[in-house]
Amino acid sequence: MYVLGFVDFNCPNARMASKSEMLTQGISLVNDCGNMEKNACMVLMPDLPKDSSVRGLWDEERKIIENLFSYKQDVECRFVDLFTREPRSENRSSSRRFSQGRLVVNAETKGTNEWLDGELAIYGRPVGRQEGSTGAPTSVLPRVSAMLFPEAASPEQDLKLADRTRPSPEQSCAQKGSARLELLLESALRYTKISGPVMVCNYTGYVEELGAAVPQSRFNTLFLANCFSCFLWLPPQMLSLSMECRKPGRLGEF
Repeated sequence: MYVLGFVDFNCPNARMASKSEMLTQGISLVNDCGNMEKNACMVLMPDLPKDSSVRGLWDEERKIIENLFSYKQDVECRFVDLFTREPRSENRSSSRRFSQGRLVVNAETKGTNEWLDGELAIYGRPVGRQEGSTGAPTSVLPRVSAMLFPEAASPEQDLKLADRTRPSPEQSCAQKGSARLELLLESALRYTKISGPVMVCNYTGYVEELGAAVPQSRFNTLFLANCFSCFLWLPPQMLSLSMECRKPGRLGEF
């Protein structure tokens, strides 16, 4: 079985010293277990710096990378993804239209890890099949009115209401839509020799856009495990197989 972890450091509180240390430790524990050549973690770097970061994003990324280095993880595989807004709001915002990330693997498997043979690792971004005529693939960011407030004290604030409080920049950066994650997942798998089941481990649950992206993916070998909420999602064909293997006399075959 293959494992692809997922960490988004844009999620609120993910860059707190204690939680950042827990996330990087979790990345190393999963990457270092079992067959390490089949394990990797997709890390999305922060889009905005904290007020305490004197040198901006450089300070933020340096802390994350140094934590991963301390656990003997390789962080040299960089990638970017592009996104845009709906035509009505495209010209109203001056925020940047790209995000950066790293495909993190165990340092000892840098030359043999199967995830480093994929499109996302080699090209450094999702590549469109008809870029010459349609342009590079971009993801459309969700509207502000469609964003949620999981941290709200009142459950009414989680509803998609037009007259509610606007999300903070941190909350907006952490909600870029499930289509964007679906694009990254498919790019990470494309051109690899991965054929068996892939467990996608979400370490930063937040609004669970990854949970919506995995079922929509064209790769039917993916299943999702949310380490934050202990939620497990299996595709129908894998669910039927797991139920079959739980019958008397079949235990352990799956």
